[in-house]
Amino acid sequence: MDPEKHLALELALDNRLRVDLDALAVRPYAYYKEAALKRAAGPGPVGRLFSFVRVGATILVVVVGVAAALVVAFVLRESRGLPGATSSPSMSISPTPAAGPAGAITGRLEYPAEGIPPLTVYAISTTDQRVWYSVDVPRFPNPSGTPPPPGTFAPGTEPRYTITGVAPGTYYVLAYRNDGQTLYPGGYTQAAVSCRGPQPAPPPPACNDHSLVPVTVTTGQIVSGIDVTDWVVQPPPSIPPRPAPR
Repeated sequence: MDPEKHLALELALDNRLRVDLDALAVRPYAYYKEAALKRAAGPGPVGRLFSFVRVGATILVVVVGVAAALVVAFVLRESRGLPGATSSPSMSISPTPAAGPAGAITGRLEYPAEGIPPLTVYAISTTDQRVWYSVDVPRFPNPSGTPPPPGTFAPGTEPRYTITGVAPGTYYVLAYRNDGQTLYPGGYTQAAVSCRGPQPAPPPPACNDHSLVPVTVTTGQIVSGIDVTDWVVQPPPSIPPRPAPR
């Protein structure tokens, strides 16, 4: 018998039994066979469309969830500074010379008067006037009571200065009075280098050169013999101005 006719016959029989006998619905073999035939035939066009939509929606939800989890993890790692976090370093401009063990500058002090007033001796960078180091020197009395000629201090009693903690670099060395007098500073100049001690009259031409001599400090070096004895140094702008107190 044709399968479709056989199925129709079984359905008609089932209906008759339910009507005539008032029986519970029974799923005959034909019912299960019909369902099997439908499953074998596969879903129709509308069913296939809905299937694709469900699959696409599922994939989209999974992708969005993974992306959200990655974003949250990255934000937490950045905010807590966990290993692997990166950040842009803050930048600052500093006038400090190249890093390295500090050096020192030392030398004698002279002043063309009785004794030496209280002074501050500065080492000012030749390339950046914002970089400087200093030391305060107290008043130096002269026991004889008369103005000492240049270079006549007894060894061991002459006033000296030492500027420590000087970073490697090149500096001008100047001394300013700290007693309220606004006179020209003293400095380490060509005259201080060439005209040490008593000079004949007239003095040699080198004694008239009052230009500052650069002093170079290398890593960990103590530069000695930087005598501040020339008080005919010209004021700014010929020389660096007195640094403002920090």
